[in-house]
Amino acid sequence: MDILKNGQDFLKKHQYPPILFEAWATEDYREQREMLMTFLSSLGYEILQLDRMDYVAQHPLNDRYFIREQTDNAITYRMIKR
Repeated sequence: MDILKNGQDFLKKHQYPPILFEAWATEDYREQREMLMTFLSSLGYEILQLDRMDYVAQHPLNDRYFIREQTDNAITYRMIKR
């Protein structure tokens, strides 16, 4: 959390790039996970859960974002430009 809080100017300078991160789904980490999600949301990020513990935070001011594509055999994510 401290790294992200101290890096707010960096994120703003670079138009809020997408952030891929892991947040453990266990109850032991619930409070830290909620703090992280709340902080990213306060910066304007929208959070997409990729699977049980993997997430991507995307900001509407950035022109790159991840999309989910599903076929019969797999779910994939790819980054595209708006």
